[in-house]
Amino acid sequence: MPILARAARAIAGSRCSSLIVVTGPSQERVKGVLAAIAGLTPRFVHNPDHETGIGSSIAAGVHATPADSRAIVVVQGDMPGLTSALIDALIDRLDEAERSGVDLPIVHPVLADGRQRSPVLWPARFRAELEALSGDHGAKGLIAAHRSETAPVRIDDAALLADIDTVEELEAYRARRL
Repeated sequence: MPILARAARAIAGSRCSSLIVVTGPSQERVKGVLAAIAGLTPRFVHNPDHETGIGSSIAAGVHATPADSRAIVVVQGDMPGLTSALIDALIDRLDEAERSGVDLPIVHPVLADGRQRSPVLWPARFRAELEALSGDHGAKGLIAAHRSETAPVRIDDAALLADIDTVEELEAYRARRL
């Protein structure tokens, strides 16, 4: 199964209410890959500025979310180990904060060594800042700027958060999972 399809299936099986897929130059190929997954009905948003980096893709995806969204989960499509349970654990952490009556935090996974990872659940109050992103740095700068407003969720299995950018990384990931 293609990596993108694995990530999309994890989102579709989670408590997320919708799935928005931001595409770049391979829009039709991406649609074809995801059409093969029965029951998956993503909304596709083309990012004409995809070559400027992940920031513009995040901005395009956030802009396409419903205005009344309580929160937005930003997921990279190259995470083959992502599970619905992991996404739901982030949502659960947000729910806990809401029941406590505090401002909803930015929720993200953190590895045992303290490294912050994706996906990241952003409360709607950060919408404008996310829509203003550009360039190749994604939203790590926003997380750093709002560090006191985060709620990390510890994940012990680093393979769940693997981000595959090269063929070599994919081969190493597959070798570890066998």
